[in-house]
Amino acid sequence: RVDLTRMATADIADRRRIFDLFTKSKDRATARKDADAVTAVQETIDLWTKMCVQDAERLKVATDALDVLRQAVESRTARLTELLERYILPFWDLADSFIQTARSVAVGSRAEAAAQQRLLLEKLLQLSEA
Repeated sequence: RVDLTRMATADIADRRRIFDLFTKSKDRATARKDADAVTAVQETIDLWTKMCVQDAERLKVATDALDVLRQAVESRTARLTELLERYILPFWDLADSFIQTARSVAVGSRAEAAAQQRLLLEKLLQLSEA
């Protein structure tokens, strides 16, 4: 399987410009019949091409690793959210009910305090059944 990815236009333009410069240098050396210069420029082109391929391969490996990491983070985040909603949030709600009950008792409203106490007991029962 071969995955194709689109290269940024700026990157393509820079690489094309370098390739054009190498080609012009090789053409000039060929025109002057300078075999050593032709060989040197061809070796430079070959080396540069090899380096570009290696860079692309390293980038692909890094991108793949980042994709795996992103998927793992998403999975763990979903699991943590599930655990938070299942175990932590009900206790926050219970703590809020406890605070409301304490406020009602402190203010002295017996009817409100009794209602808050009933609500608190209901929430405790729900948590014990879960």
